[in-house]
Amino acid sequence: GRTIFVVSWMAFLFVLSWVIAMGRLIGIHFWDRKSALAHLQKQSGDPTLYNSTAFEDVGISYFTYRYIYFLPHVIGAIIWWNFYFIQLIPSIRKTYKSFHRWMGRILMVTSTVQAITGFGLAALSLSATIKSVSFVYGISILYCVYRAWTAAIAKDIPKHKHWVLRLVGYSQTIALQRFFFILLLVLHQMGFYFMFPSVEGSSMEEINRVVMGIFDQGFVLAVLTSYLFTEWYLDAQDGWMEAPAATIVNPSTSEPAAEEKKLLYSSVP
Repeated sequence: GRTIFVVSWMAFLFVLSWVIAMGRLIGIHFWDRKSALAHLQKQSGDPTLYNSTAFEDVGISYFTYRYIYFLPHVIGAIIWWNFYFIQLIPSIRKTYKSFHRWMGRILMVTSTVQAITGFGLAALSLSATIKSVSFVYGISILYCVYRAWTAAIAKDIPKHKHWVLRLVGYSQTIALQRFFFILLLVLHQMGFYFMFPSVEGSSMEEINRVVMGIFDQGFVLAVLTSYLFTEWYLDAQDGWMEAPAATIVNPSTSEPAAEEKKLLYSSVP
């Protein structure tokens, strides 16, 4: 049940990432810098975002002074999101070992490139929240790649699998950011102002500040959630969430069972 839930959730995030991000970028031909930039410059405020122009400014920055980091970052995202799940299929790992190894190398390099370009995008961001959280997130991704790769070289398969699963779990952050942004935006539009004030009667500057604040906090929630659920899944898979044998009690007496009692008190002087 736990694995079915996780796989279903990851499939949902895969669709979300395509609909909200990658699909749109392909639609505006992100590889054609001039064409994409011209498309963005023609847009006006988005009515679903209180007619905010905040994302127009961010989008233009991607195709101007941040393009050197943005282009390889998007290419890496497309490669990762479309191929990482193949590595998790047991039958492919066992039957096509050479393919599994080469695909693993490609994905490890892809994750590294995404982390490095993510540092560049964050460094040029105007948001202090995006900067700090992105740096922590990128370092954690690079650490997972390092541990997974060194374990594979050492042929320590259990450890390699452990760190690959952590890498996959942490990587859900990017799609989760879209999810939490939509969730926080919908709650705000429904009148829940527990995080951000109402924008009624506000200037465009104030509206942009609220919209970008929602985006930033969505990123924070995405990182925390992906880390929390990844560690929960790994702990459950490794058996760390089961009750210790020495503390299992006899339901009829509310005392440790006979064998467990021996273990419990065997070290008592």
